[in-house]
Amino acid sequence: MLALITAALLADDARPMFSDEDFADHSRLGPSRELAVLVLPLDVLRASVSATPAFGVEVRVALPERWALSVAPAVLWAVEGDRFPEHGVGAGLILGAHYYIDRDLAGGYIGVEVGDIEVFVGGDGGRTVGGAAVFGYALTWESGLIINLGLAFGYWHRMGLLESGPVLPEILAVRLGVGWAR
Repeated sequence: MLALITAALLADDARPMFSDEDFADHSRLGPSRELAVLVLPLDVLRASVSATPAFGVEVRVALPERWALSVAPAVLWAVEGDRFPEHGVGAGLILGAHYYIDRDLAGGYIGVEVGDIEVFVGGDGGRTVGGAAVFGYALTWESGLIINLGLAFGYWHRMGLLESGPVLPEILAVRLGVGWAR
């Protein structure tokens, strides 16, 4: 059913439900934006619970025809303890493409995100790879404030040093972002 809804939204004859002229005062949906920087506190919290605190920031850039590109540098570190014999560090990148239904970087959207994050502890390495479909909504204000709420359905797999296979928060995740947009 989700595939049918997504196909209907992306069809050539799909029209935006609203145009910027319909809401000139932006009283309900907020203004269009060209650039957004979001902090993702739930992603940081979720990673911290698994003993791998993360840097959760995402940048979204508007492209033509209500498309947007998102880039999230993934920086995390392994905390010495029961799970890891010593401290370690990891880095990677999560890239996404989003389609905004109503206007650029505001209102409802659907998207796909894929990524690869590699971690090294001592001489051992591991990685997390995967992707997710994201369904969400972004509220914007004249002041530049943006609040993004999304639901991600995906599969992220941990290998090597991080071996644990898929875990529930990575299969279905709430994506909350708060930040600034222009």
